[in-house]
Amino acid sequence: MGTATANRFGHLCPSADRTDTAEDNSLTFKMTNMHPQRPELNRVTWKALEEHERSLAKEHHELYIVAGGIFDANPPTIGHGVAVPKADYKIIVVLGEGQSVESVTTSTEVIPVVMPNDPSVKERPWAAYATSVDEVEKQSGYDFLSSVSVDVQRVIEARVAVIH
Repeated sequence: MGTATANRFGHLCPSADRTDTAEDNSLTFKMTNMHPQRPELNRVTWKALEEHERSLAKEHHELYIVAGGIFDANPPTIGHGVAVPKADYKIIVVLGEGQSVESVTTSTEVIPVVMPNDPSVKERPWAAYATSVDEVEKQSGYDFLSSVSVDVQRVIEARVAVIH
């Protein structure tokens, strides 16, 4: 396909979230943690979601986060054939301090979003892109939350996030 010229690389896990050590921070600059993002996504809407994540963490929540891109069958490319995603997704599982996967229940807060990787993304707040885990799975082709019991998965993956 064609070349997408207006994209820059954006972090999936932001550098600002890994500042405990220089080594932790440097790992965020590996290409496995980056992919092409429009500036309107990276600097506006995605950034606002990252700020929300940080506020949850400051409230002593334990966050489990997965993020990635959603690609067309023949995506546009930049540079030496780097595929450009048509959208980015993120799934945030919000638990209490010290909790882990065993603590996930049908009432656990889960925040899944899919944001278009195009200039229009900045016209709406990040919460407008809230969806369900089932929808992220459908668009990405991945199976998420597989360590959670099937009965719990069935409930929390179908629920569209309500952002408060």
